[in-house]
Amino acid sequence: MAGALVMSASMAVLVYTPAVRAACAQLLPMMEQVYRRLLAVPIGRGWLRP
Repeated sequence: MAGALVMSASMAVLVYTPAVRAACAQLLPMMEQVYRRLLAVPIGRGWLRP
């Protein structure tokens, strides 16, 4: 149980580092393009809500 707490705390700290934030800032536009390409048709047909 203590190991899980240490692991979750270390991942939380890692996420807030400047390097990870910079990587996420670069990755976000690419992921938005993938989202738009894959889900454009189902959203357009009303199968999914955006």
